[in-house]
Amino acid sequence: MNGQKEQLQFLILNNTGANMNKTAIQIKMIALWTVILLFTACQDDMPFRNTDRIQEGIPTTVKLGFQASEATVETRAAQDRKYEDRVDNVFILIFDEDGKIHDRFFCKDGSGLSYDNGNTLLSSGILTFTTTSLNNATIVGIANLADGNTSTAYTVTEAELTAVNTLDELKAKVMTMRDESVYRSAYFMMTGYAKVKNPADGTDPTLINIPALESEQTATLECTLELERTDAKVKFVVTSEVPEGKDWEKFSFQPTGWMVKRVPRQSLILPKDAADEKGNWDFDGDAAAAVYFNSPSYEFETFSRSGALYKGGSFVFYMPENRKKCKQEITTGEYALRDKREDPTTDADGNVTLGDFIYADANSTYVEITGILSYFEEIDGVDQLVYANVRFLVHLGYADVDGDGFEDVNDYDTKRNHSYIYNVKVKGVYNIEVDVDDETDPRPGYDGDVVVNYQDSYQFDCHYDRRLIKLNRSGFKPKEGGTAGTLRWGVSTPFSKGIHEVVANAADIKQNMRDYRWIKFAVNKEYGVANDKMVKYPGDQNYNDPFPLDRTKND
Repeated sequence: MNGQKEQLQFLILNNTGANMNKTAIQIKMIALWTVILLFTACQDDMPFRNTDRIQEGIPTTVKLGFQASEATVETRAAQDRKYEDRVDNVFILIFDEDGKIHDRFFCKDGSGLSYDNGNTLLSSGILTFTTTSLNNATIVGIANLADGNTSTAYTVTEAELTAVNTLDELKAKVMTMRDESVYRSAYFMMTGYAKVKNPADGTDPTLINIPALESEQTATLECTLELERTDAKVKFVVTSEVPEGKDWEKFSFQPTGWMVKRVPRQSLILPKDAADEKGNWDFDGDAAAAVYFNSPSYEFETFSRSGALYKGGSFVFYMPENRKKCKQEITTGEYALRDKREDPTTDADGNVTLGDFIYADANSTYVEITGILSYFEEIDGVDQLVYANVRFLVHLGYADVDGDGFEDVNDYDTKRNHSYIYNVKVKGVYNIEVDVDDETDPRPGYDGDVVVNYQDSYQFDCHYDRRLIKLNRSGFKPKEGGTAGTLRWGVSTPFSKGIHEVVANAADIKQNMRDYRWIKFAVNKEYGVANDKMVKYPGDQNYNDPFPLDRTKND
């Protein structure tokens, strides 16, 4: 199958007033990774038209040439071609026109499988087996079964396939991943049908006639066995740039992590012929049968910089197909609604639970990306640092599947044997939006804490450290008609997160903000120290913490 390139563009906007700053996400979907096994002839070539009826039950030797298509290695997380392209073994199943098993073969190196000379990737060669002639046969190939020497992410064995007696049984077979992982460390499971080249209109290209020939003859059949990887490959490339019309300086986006959510742990061994009654094109069993998992948070695999400034990075992962119909159609074409949720709920302890997605199916796969975005901007005549810990999510899908420039806003598909490239361009922090059909729509999939101050923000680890921080007097002055100034405080740790107003009574500090106690402040004036000097730590006895640490509990 020729690699077909399909592209689409997402635009994420940063609304800072009259000007609209765009963040673009572009997806390029490449249909590739097809392994082609060709029926070929040896000795006396016997051309054969697939429309001819033949006498069945006559022994026939069939030779199939196979070739893995090229796949590009993008980053260190992407598997090397020797794994992505490798055909280590092939299990052949032949079904008669009633869908019953006719014959089966397990071809391995030296036993029905031989590689082309000079093919170091072991991705091309010849498969040889002897069967009997048959009309309207369906031939299925399954490559890289687990046999003690070969391993994939799935647990499919020769014994399981030997027990299959009908084509319907094979189509219904579900294979399960060994581990809940979005990385691959072995070969790739591949499956597919033999298909007639240039079939006549109205005919089924998967129905193959295996001819009856005389001794020492083989047939040249006008068909190919198309093996496709059951996994999809997804790459995210994140970049950043100052939007047009802005004079921001030291613009930086430092990726801090990514994770994939609602990844299927199972897949049908063969793709569905049609959507089910729910409109889904993948396995969609009940809760006990269909398992979905969230990956851990990973660091980006590559980072890009311009001097000391971060400009983004990239990562790659693999996953089974996930082709869920949307829960509710978006009729306006607004891309941003793909990630919209119901309103969150808060319990008595202040714990917040996110609402369900309104339009996307609960089990449609999406990616969460976190990072630190910062730049200097002149505000009220003063250069101020804009600093934000941001998190945004992208539901997979929405690709230009037909290459016609149209992206289906209700498409959440991640298809087997496809390689997707998501190009994410970050251009702002305040209010991320999506530009669809020349309209700007709020992007519900974005959140983050934005800090604007008059100097650098600082990060600390678990070691002792100190900083000299200058606070602007204007931040303490209440705004007109208000009771509080613009000064805010916050901490971001594994145990606390948020930006909050200063409160008069420390007891009013919320529970989810109380992991601040490892930070102490000393006002220079109170200790008679010049404004440009550091105060020596005055000792724990000088602090009256309303929530003191209990070291016996290691809190």
